[in-house]
Amino acid sequence: MRRKGYALIAIPITLALGATAASAAVGWHASGAHTVSATAGTWLTAPATFTLTASCNGNSGTGTATAAWSAVTGATGYKVLWGTNPALAGATITATTTSPYAGITVGSVTHHAPEYAEVEATAGATTGPATAIKSVTC
Repeated sequence: MRRKGYALIAIPITLALGATAASAAVGWHASGAHTVSATAGTWLTAPATFTLTASCNGNSGTGTATAAWSAVTGATGYKVLWGTNPALAGATITATTTSPYAGITVGSVTHHAPEYAEVEATAGATTGPATAIKSVTC
């Protein structure tokens, strides 16, 4: 709603992914007074690389799954989702960490029973998009 004597201007702000950004609305009154309101947030991407490998125990058909991924600019943490559903429906968060890892164990693997995982970057209450879902089996 515009008040008589006020003008509202939206100021577009373009930043690289991973940067902290703000959007602002500024209102000017004929008297010269103005107000500014802003919202801030962090844009996150999915890790650029993500691998999921199994270390199987010979003929027993069991083993462990290990995940590795690249850092995301602006991320303060990461979540690894792990489950038996190819779409990760009902998946559990098996690992949370504050840095990217090359070799974090995320779960157990059994013979001919695929397990699935993905990684999401986080920054406070913000969660970035997930990596592509990967599968692993023994």
